[in-house]
Amino acid sequence: MLDDPVRLRKVMKRVWAEALPDVPFRFDATWDEMGIDSIKAFEVVLRLEKALGARLPLELFNLESTAAELVRTLARPVQSEPGAGALVFLVPGIFGDSPLLAKLRSGLAGDLVFETVRLPGLAAPMGVLGSVGRQADLAVAQILKRQPGGDIRIVGYSTGGLVACEAASRLEKAGRRVAGVCVIDTPFSGTTKRIAPGLMEGLLPILARFNRTNRVAALHALTGGSPGGRKLPHDPESLLFRLYLRLGLLERARRLLRGAADRRDASWTAACRKHLLVRFSFRAALGWSPTPCTAPMLLIAADQLQALGHVELWRNAYPQIEVVEVGGGHTKLFEPDKLARFKPALVRLLSQSAPESQGRP
Repeated sequence: MLDDPVRLRKVMKRVWAEALPDVPFRFDATWDEMGIDSIKAFEVVLRLEKALGARLPLELFNLESTAAELVRTLARPVQSEPGAGALVFLVPGIFGDSPLLAKLRSGLAGDLVFETVRLPGLAAPMGVLGSVGRQADLAVAQILKRQPGGDIRIVGYSTGGLVACEAASRLEKAGRRVAGVCVIDTPFSGTTKRIAPGLMEGLLPILARFNRTNRVAALHALTGGSPGGRKLPHDPESLLFRLYLRLGLLERARRLLRGAADRRDASWTAACRKHLLVRFSFRAALGWSPTPCTAPMLLIAADQLQALGHVELWRNAYPQIEVVEVGGGHTKLFEPDKLARFKPALVRLLSQSAPESQGRP
């Protein structure tokens, strides 16, 4: 179906009518012009993925893009032209590929050619989602398949920076030459106190004896009231999902979400998915420790990373790292004025060859 433009248009129109019945659909208007924010666009993505039976890159849902462009891209994927720049493997953050990264690629077109590393979604178990090392193994496998020889260049955005560093370390140990690693606004790992998951095992039988009204009240109290950010409803299933998150039972939460996704609406699925991916990301980061890497490195840091002292932690872990401090917030780094501040250093790092000493026994 993905290679049939006519069928794609029909599916998109149907999905749109189901997700946004009050918003007129126009193929040549941008999502922004139709009044669609990023959350609504994400809901459309989920419905469209289900209808097509395939995962779609979120960059196709940039608020400045149109449905017509999406259909053309899916029906005839754009291939990078030879000689357009050095090949760079891009490791995205917790929500995968996104319109933000589309801005990065667009701003560096002609200098670098990016290929996105596909990290596992919530279909993968906690052992993968909660481990930087396991995700790095998957990244390395994709990189080696795509580039069996030559210098390797890697960029990691947000929490993807940890996976990029770990992948670079493993590639060096395997004898491959890594020309450069760039981490873009990646928090350094730390430690935190976690609630013992065993508490939940004793809690569930007690909750099971409550009638529905009391069970909802108990779950609501245990989850600390209304959650921050995108709110979930107060039905027992939603409250149980929040309780699993609160107690650190991420695998239980993942299974609950997977089992409920087909009968819950897209808004509920999108909200739960966001909460759970954030928790898995934190769990993975907390379990990671810096591993040796001799490749040239670059850290691009926005205001918050600087304020929290993470820049110095990166310098201590990787003495060779060059730092470019960029003013502004995490989600504004790829705006033209911000990108202009670190683009020269990034292109310079990723256009050079790997050090001669790499890859030697």
